Amino acid sequence: MGEIEGMTIFGPKDIEEHDAVISFLIKTNSRTPSNSPLKGEDSNAAAQEASPLRGGLEGSGSFIHHLDMGTLLDRLGIAIRTGHHCAEPLMHRLGIEGTCRASFALYNTRQDVDALVAGIRRVMQMF
Repeated sequence: MGEIEGMTIFGPKDIEEHDAVISFLIKTNSRTPSNSPLKGEDSNAAAQEASPLRGGLEGSGSFIHHLDMGTLLDRLGIAIRTGHHCAEPLMHRLGIEGTCRASFALYNTRQDVDALVAGIRRVMQMF
């Protein structure tokens, strides 16, 4: 089911509740193995609501490049976006080479979140 179709089947309240559940699952399951927040995690509540998974990840003592993360997750059948996300001038000014972004929509399920988190943990073990 696509977003437009979902919006005609489900009401705004249903969509809002689904987004809240997916966001909660991401936030509660997206801790690194040492139970520390993702690198770059913002304490600003509004920023967290807008982007619960952002920043980079550190594996066993080394930073995981965004393209490595994207490629390895792709091999596991998990699609994410990597790069500048239409913000290259800003990222260049901030000294950020690139980021990884997982996008969720109405059609995503808890299993999608679990697969992403398991995939990230598996990639982290490689570094």
